[in-house]
Amino acid sequence: MLKANQTLDDRRFEERRKDQRRQSQNGSENDNSRADRRSLERRTKERRKD
Repeated sequence: MLKANQTLDDRRFEERRKDQRRQSQNGSENDNSRADRRSLERRTKERRKD
């Protein structure tokens, strides 16, 4: 049975693979993922301020 942190790492790995796959596809999808990442970065920065 997997430990909780192992499953979390696996999930992160899967997300990273999905992002890489998205980047290798066409430019419009690339722009969308880039915008998603930008909003995610903004959210994490705001969270760090608190």
